[in-house]
Amino acid sequence: MATFTQKKRVSFAHDDINLMKPGPDKIAEYEKNSPQLLLFIKTAKEIEEEIDNAFAALKTRSNAWRPRKKTIEDDYNEAINELVVQSNKMLL
Repeated sequence: MATFTQKKRVSFAHDDINLMKPGPDKIAEYEKNSPQLLLFIKTAKEIEEEIDNAFAALKTRSNAWRPRKKTIEDDYNEAINELVVQSNKMLL
């Protein structure tokens, strides 16, 4: 009588761990060895809204860095620098 030590596994062609599969409807968070075992139960939609709100709060900061506006003097200085570089190339 033959005994098998390996369990038979089912596999599918082109199955990938990164395959788009549906997520859970509800998510519960537990904490071991605490007086209140269940911390919260939320739906996937509620969690997505929290993440979107946190991202929106990061994007709409009032003191965010903004580039300096170009002035006519900046364009003039840039054109002079470019002419100097080109004349140096011609001299060499």
